[in-house]
Amino acid sequence: MNNPNVHTKMRWSLLLPAALSLLVCSCSNLKYLPANEQLYVGGKVNFDPKVKDQKDLTEELEGLLRPKPNSKVLGLRYKLWLYNISKPPKGKGLNYLLHEKWGEPPVLARTLDLDKNRDILVNRLQNRGFFQGAVDADSSGKNRKVTAVYTADAGHRYTIREVRFPQEDDPLDSLIRGTAKSTLLKPGDYYDLDRIKDERERIDAALKEQGYFYFSPDNLIMRVDSSLGGVVDINVRVKDDAPEKGLRPYAIRNININTNYSLSGNQRRRRGEEYTYGDFSILDTRHQFRPIIFKRSVFFKHGGLYTRRMHNLTLNRLVNLNVFKFVKLEFTDVLQNPKDSLAREKARDTAGIERVDFSERPQATDSLGRGLMDANFYLTPDKKKSLRFQVSGYSKSNNFVGSEVSISARNRNWLKGAELLEVKLAGGFETQVGGKQVTGSSNSYSLSPEVNLYIPRFITPFKGINGSTIFVPKTILNVGYELLKRTGFYNLNSFRFQGGYNWKENEAKEHTLNVVSVNYVLPSHITDTFQHRLDLDPVLRQSFEKQFIIGTNYNYVYNDQLIRESRFNTYFNGNVDVAGNLLGAVMGKHDFEHPATIGNIPFSQYVRLSADVRNYWKLNKNVRWVNRLFIGYGYAYGNSRSLPFVKQFYIGGSNSIRAFRARALGPGTYYTRENNLFANEAGDIKLEMNTELRAKLFGLVNGAVFVDAGNIWLQRATPERPGGEFHFSKALSQLAVGTGVGLRFDFSILLLRLDLAFPLRKPYLPEGRRWVLDQINFGDAGWRKENLVLNIAIGYPF
Repeated sequence: MNNPNVHTKMRWSLLLPAALSLLVCSCSNLKYLPANEQLYVGGKVNFDPKVKDQKDLTEELEGLLRPKPNSKVLGLRYKLWLYNISKPPKGKGLNYLLHEKWGEPPVLARTLDLDKNRDILVNRLQNRGFFQGAVDADSSGKNRKVTAVYTADAGHRYTIREVRFPQEDDPLDSLIRGTAKSTLLKPGDYYDLDRIKDERERIDAALKEQGYFYFSPDNLIMRVDSSLGGVVDINVRVKDDAPEKGLRPYAIRNININTNYSLSGNQRRRRGEEYTYGDFSILDTRHQFRPIIFKRSVFFKHGGLYTRRMHNLTLNRLVNLNVFKFVKLEFTDVLQNPKDSLAREKARDTAGIERVDFSERPQATDSLGRGLMDANFYLTPDKKKSLRFQVSGYSKSNNFVGSEVSISARNRNWLKGAELLEVKLAGGFETQVGGKQVTGSSNSYSLSPEVNLYIPRFITPFKGINGSTIFVPKTILNVGYELLKRTGFYNLNSFRFQGGYNWKENEAKEHTLNVVSVNYVLPSHITDTFQHRLDLDPVLRQSFEKQFIIGTNYNYVYNDQLIRESRFNTYFNGNVDVAGNLLGAVMGKHDFEHPATIGNIPFSQYVRLSADVRNYWKLNKNVRWVNRLFIGYGYAYGNSRSLPFVKQFYIGGSNSIRAFRARALGPGTYYTRENNLFANEAGDIKLEMNTELRAKLFGLVNGAVFVDAGNIWLQRATPERPGGEFHFSKALSQLAVGTGVGLRFDFSILLLRLDLAFPLRKPYLPEGRRWVLDQINFGDAGWRKENLVLNIAIGYPF
């Protein structure tokens, strides 16, 4: 089967039926149309003459057209086709899914209203500054398909000549005038109604920071003078009928916190149950919370001016404590005391008895004339203790199957200061169910208890570093143990302790700094069979020696998808991991042949850097193009001649180069001839690139086409892995390349992923023969067995 003509014919034999099926599906949709009906296939907007920013304007206007045509992927109206091949359902089942869930009824041309669409387009053009804009509407039909065509004569686009802010001297007008330097309306910019609305929102937000709690964007009027010939003047002022409450700043009088609020309202409150802590009046009848958490989370102060920043900051802090199920904040106006003579409206009845009507009491103010409000917090505690049990199963591409059982207990308010205590216990097993059996390696078992403590503040010797962002900083302590038992080979014990901090700079930026990270690795019960393997592989032998890994690591994540989902989003994850540097400096000169030790146990020394960059391009509402670049570099020194095995990079598997099995690729051009059941290849340097086109198909089913490339290398050459050393000039020629297709089933709570991949380039083959495109033969069972890799996983690979 090495004849290229045979392969060419085979590829055409696969592609032609697929192409013909697409054509048939596309044409067959028309035959299902009712008699005398036509299919509406969409509308387009043309500008005559052309205008500036025409592409964006065209896209905006076309997005307003109704109805929306049937959706397409790669030119195929697949949802319409599914609808057509099914029948109106009489019950649940496949026909119901095709017709009601995955399918889409035809959009008929008779539902098109050209006049209504034309009016909508003219209105939008005027909102964008084309005050004399006109639109002609027409439609064309061919082969029972109708397309709407709108031709826009936009005319002159008005620009802003001048923006005038209030000139009066009263406090409110002065504040509005003071925001002018930040205005969104710039002379020379095009008139844009949405930008004018945004300007009102901007002014309102600025006033909220000055205490104007009741002010609203609707209290502003933006008068536009368009009689100047091609330009406009915009006059900003407060409406004459704006409510009086909106024209006055407000300060906080009392801060009341109810920590056990019931949504049902069925709660009894006894006099004297509140207590005072600083500026707060706290009602905590069950004594669940230490008041210090409110001092760190509530940023309003008695007598302080209301600001929206403090409002949002406080609510977010309380929510992010993760101890309250519901957080509610209400502000109530403070009215003048009934005994105040200014508040009394007196009247005498016929018996001479004085009546006092307090229903219209005026609002109380402070000495600065500011209105007064009480801030009332209603907090509903979440369930303090919870228990979670989970069972999972998996199947690997190397004929191993396994299962894991985990149980975790959580205490959300362990020390009454919103601390989270988490205790986990997990155990699992793995066994071989097919393929070539390797004596003694069929079963493995794992056991891993772990304790995590999350404290909602920085614990440091320094004061005032907890900050005032909406995110709660955390001090994190972790203690864990892991036992991995490989029957017939070894037991590997790993003890770890980690202490550090986690904080978010904003919604997109997150930092994690582990000041202390200690890992003690202790192998035991090593059999003669595995010892022989260690004797032949010094790198593997070093990873199975008793050793300490003591160091510090820092991780930074930027993800603007958390801020907004736009046409282009970026993700970045950078990590710095260093170990043994301070210990090495204290203990003096040493090397891996004569290592420094702690209690006769050597410790690792290395610097490890990695960067993961991803971008997400939204091509349209159903198709997204995702790319990833991963670069990793590790340098071992002093006590170590390579990174510890747990810190080395590996490649392949369901989240990497999917055409190659995990840890079975590299380093460099090296290739292990042993059975992949024991694949454990790793390296000090890694380069990986991935590109994936993702498309929504129907219902909960999504599809993908992908290409992966990359490899790992060693920092130093070793005779046991010839060709594994990194050389910059040879790196690109040693990349592995794979491709494939995938299906993803999005069940909302989880995403099940199936990726079928095969290699295009094998770096371990001789130069000139590494590309293997001419060997692809889906009809050959031997080729499929050797090259096709099915990856089953949860979640996206990146």
